[in-house]
Amino acid sequence: NNEGIITYSNKVAFDTFGYEENEVISKLSTFQMVAPNDRKLAKENIARAMIGERPTTIEYNAIKKDGTIFPVMVFTSAIIENEKIVGLRGILIDLTEMKKADAQIRKLSLAVEQSPASIIITDPEGHIQYANRRCEEVTGYKLEEMLGKTPRLFKSGHQDQKIYENLWDTIISGAEWKGELHNQKKNGELFWELVSVSPIKDENDHIINFLAVKENITERKKSEAEFRSVWENSNDAMRLCDENGIILRVNKSFCKLFDKPQKDFVGKTFQTAYQYKENASKLFSKSVEEGIITKQEVEVELWN
Repeated sequence: NNEGIITYSNKVAFDTFGYEENEVISKLSTFQMVAPNDRKLAKENIARAMIGERPTTIEYNAIKKDGTIFPVMVFTSAIIENEKIVGLRGILIDLTEMKKADAQIRKLSLAVEQSPASIIITDPEGHIQYANRRCEEVTGYKLEEMLGKTPRLFKSGHQDQKIYENLWDTIISGAEWKGELHNQKKNGELFWELVSVSPIKDENDHIINFLAVKENITERKKSEAEFRSVWENSNDAMRLCDENGIILRVNKSFCKLFDKPQKDFVGKTFQTAYQYKENASKLFSKSVEEGIITKQEVEVELWN
């Protein structure tokens, strides 16, 4: 009514605020259901409605019977009888879940924007709709230059076309594609990326977007190439083991030293070539546990 006392409310309102009907009707005022910090805002809104201003929509915090404060949106309009304003009607929407969803979206948005990986989102035809800051930094293109174009913008021409065909066939089938792409920046510089492309589907399982997450692995590829060169051309015998001491690879010099082919070593234990196997095992375990590079002279059993 004109004094702000509640004269009618539906069951949803009672359930939302936690009151029984006999606790509200003709007993509580609208302002008692508004959080203290927002009561001035609510009074100003109601005052405008009481002088006949057009219906308004406003957000503020409401308060439940148990003291819980929660966000609401209220649509307020005057009740007019015989050309006189005799009260107000209000439609209230609980915004709690929507606010939670908005907060989650903001978190995800910040995570994507600040990600150390390049992230691109395209439409189902592959046209770029979004690229994060990292993608701009890596490629040299501004977002405005990428929008509407396809990722072919970064294509270097240094890879077999079948790789791209396989990528597209995989993602339009609804599966994820992973691989390495040799791409080109705006300034013409070539670089390598480890790429994962996944389809985004709606509730009907229809593809509505594609998401690409890309890591610049150029420096890693350079390191790998340098390692391969050292590995293949070194006069030192080298072997590569896993964390359990199982030999994964040996280089040419290792094979030459023992006059055995690589297949005779791969899959065998670290101690295979050592005469004093117990000491070799302890040395390997210490290196793995402490993360140290250990140099030690040992006697080996030459198989030749």
